[in-house]
Amino acid sequence: MAELWREIHALSSVSLERAWEHVNMRLVELVDGVSMAGYAQRRSADGEAVEPVFFSSAGYDMERRLQILRAWQEAEPDVEGCPVNRQMVPAGSRCLAVPHSACVTPQQWEHSASKRLADALGIADAITVIMPAYQSAELFLCIDRKRGGRPFDYGDAALLVAAVEGVRPLMMRYLRSLGMLPGQQALTREERQLVRLLAGERDEDAIAQELGASLETLAAQSAQVYRKLAVANRYALIRLWFGVGESPISMDLAALGAQEPAAVGLEREAYVAARVRRMLREAPGAPQLQLEEVARRLSMSERNLQRHLRQANTSFRALVDEVRQVRAHQMLASPQLEFTDIALRLGYEQVSSFNRAIKRWTGKTPGVVRSELLSAERPQDDAGCVVRDSQ
Repeated sequence: MAELWREIHALSSVSLERAWEHVNMRLVELVDGVSMAGYAQRRSADGEAVEPVFFSSAGYDMERRLQILRAWQEAEPDVEGCPVNRQMVPAGSRCLAVPHSACVTPQQWEHSASKRLADALGIADAITVIMPAYQSAELFLCIDRKRGGRPFDYGDAALLVAAVEGVRPLMMRYLRSLGMLPGQQALTREERQLVRLLAGERDEDAIAQELGASLETLAAQSAQVYRKLAVANRYALIRLWFGVGESPISMDLAALGAQEPAAVGLEREAYVAARVRRMLREAPGAPQLQLEEVARRLSMSERNLQRHLRQANTSFRALVDEVRQVRAHQMLASPQLEFTDIALRLGYEQVSSFNRAIKRWTGKTPGVVRSELLSAERPQDDAGCVVRDSQ
């Protein structure tokens, strides 16, 4: 993480946009993600959220994602009531990271609006980082996990919160360049492009020529951008863009780096649950670790561990069940594995017990789940039809 902060410190003096793109890419890499969407959302005087301003992406076509998102919003009767979305409420000015599937029960996730959006986007899971910017705006970074990968957990959340807190000054500066902070007005997409040109080395004649505008029109458009960003002139805009006299990273990095991830924006109970989940997931074969062994590894009593898990709204048995469910889906996606083999690998003595577990998790039989998983992995044409081999 210290390497990330050093890179951002160096890039920020070259270009705010390059530093922003780099931090996007590194945050995705930090938690083994595949893509990310970033957007800022303003709030009105009464505290109500207003239309988000989408401004960054990594790993996919932004326009395509917005089309899918709009169709999802139109089809979902109660997006705000989704149990995942209800978790995305930061407390005060602290950053918050919410792993979508891990913040609710497996049953809630399976039937949630967020799960349907993940399916529409062709991803397995997502994790959202929310950074409050004063009381007028919030920055959202949503990182995706590809199908077949492990779900995000609160260990990933801890890493992201620590990283984002470390580059908070850079993120605030980027929000300021978008007109998202108090005393500013949000820029349009065209105005954001003009800001990039004005922050560059070309003179007004070259900029006007690229935009196909007269010098008078460029002067009027530039004046409007300066007014929205609350800067006096192009010189002040360039100082903002390159962060003259500002550090892009938090100055108290030594203290931040010395803290355990659980201390950075996460409840102790959620962090304990994440560690148990990770132990179970990393155990070879079936999640065979017993409560006694896990408690010993965490240097706590079984009773104390159960209390932490209960306060995190879960239990040891529920976490074992969760890991089994993830592994079951991974194995069902391998057509060469028989159901009896999968049942044994997951620790079920009878294949009938495995069948009942799949039915309980998905409402479907193992055969139906396998068919759906294999169908989803086949290439499709533009109409959404499966493309079959020509043999």
